Amino acid sequence: MVREAAVARLTVIGARAASALAAIVVDRHASPIARIAALRVFEATAASKGLGSALAAVGDTNDDVVQAAIAALATHVRGAEGAVVVDRLAAIALDHQRAGPIREAAVRALLDLDTSSLRPLLTALRRDQSPEIAALVANRRAGQPLPDGPDELLVRAVDGRLPADGEMVRRALARGGDVLTLPNVLTLIERLRDHERAQPAADRGQWQTARAAAHLALARRGSRIALYDLRETIEHAREPVAMEFLAALDTLGDASCVEAVAKAYGATKDAWWQGHLARTFRTIVRREALTRRHAAVRRLKERDPRALAELWPRSG
Repeated sequence: MVREAAVARLTVIGARAASALAAIVVDRHASPIARIAALRVFEATAASKGLGSALAAVGDTNDDVVQAAIAALATHVRGAEGAVVVDRLAAIALDHQRAGPIREAAVRALLDLDTSSLRPLLTALRRDQSPEIAALVANRRAGQPLPDGPDELLVRAVDGRLPADGEMVRRALARGGDVLTLPNVLTLIERLRDHERAQPAADRGQWQTARAAAHLALARRGSRIALYDLRETIEHAREPVAMEFLAALDTLGDASCVEAVAKAYGATKDAWWQGHLARTFRTIVRREALTRRHAAVRRLKERDPRALAELWPRSG
């Protein structure tokens, strides 16, 4: 939960946090959790300041850090530094000393490029000793996106054809969420919500995080088109939920959300969660310039005066 909170809030902050996050990524004394969190922010924001640290992190001894670094680099394969990124990812893809999942992640990132750029690499990998990598290359068709690429995956998800793993949707949103129209993001949120509710309790978390990532994509674009779902999710939460929901509310929440946040605050005994809810409540109040005379605040005072007293921003 601590990592998710950092990722969600820092993703909204974006480039303003880039220098500090880059320092965390290259600090070998920092915990892998902290470094992965920083890399996930770079993945979600494609911040150029994170490129150097992500390039360095692909040489890390922790495979989870390397996977996160590759995901962050994948957002730059078509950018100004694309040649450097492609060279590094190609070297990983061809390195048989690397773990299979790491090589596969590098190949997937590169297969988002056009075939002419890939031809030498495809030739080398077509007969790779790894059947998984050989299959990835064999499935590549000239002029067509990789079936599991972010754009295609998101289009299929909007259509109702969700992948088996919610983490795939989250990563696709981080890499390609801006390609969807706002109505399509709303449709995706509704698809994910329905799917999440249909899952066993143990499997709902990954789909909730994917749905939260879709809300964060809307927040970065300043759209309140799905604010109702944000509000309802927080209002009915009896325990901590994916922190991207609160990060989105920090950016988009309006007066209609203060009662929902207060209700969640009063429904939990988790001090950590209460602290984050209080921070979001105060952010909304300050940003929307709400006063105690506002109708929503008056209603909250009538229904739960204790929560209002605890949540209201302190002066000074």
